[in-house]
Amino acid sequence: AAAAGGADGDDVLDFASMNISELFGFNAKYKIPEVVNGRAAMLGAVFALFGKFGGHSVAEQVFSAGGFFNMLLIMGFTTAATLAPFALGKTTLRGAIPDENASYPDEKLPTLWTSSAEAVNGKVAMVVFALALITGN
Repeated sequence: AAAAGGADGDDVLDFASMNISELFGFNAKYKIPEVVNGRAAMLGAVFALFGKFGGHSVAEQVFSAGGFFNMLLIMGFTTAATLAPFALGKTTLRGAIPDENASYPDEKLPTLWTSSAEAVNGKVAMVVFALALITGN
């Protein structure tokens, strides 16, 4: 079976024995969709803010001719950037998709740059982006 893992080998995956819901489901171990969507929403919120400075609503930006393509481009690049370290064998999948409930005692900035802070910020960005689309602002 094709196995893939990172340098520390503690998170070796056997893709042949896994089904798709174990990687991409709502209760999946790795929460890939949640992490990728959160990261893309954070980027999208920043780009939307720049567009607002130009006088365009978020809905106008997303539903314009190039807006939907740009949204897909951001999602593709975010997915690739999230999974690239694992795909290149530089880290485990757990290293690329950190567990928001894990503790990291040697963390240099334990209260600011953690996986739980990223998860919260990503969820907030998704809600804000959705509300901006709904309200047209």
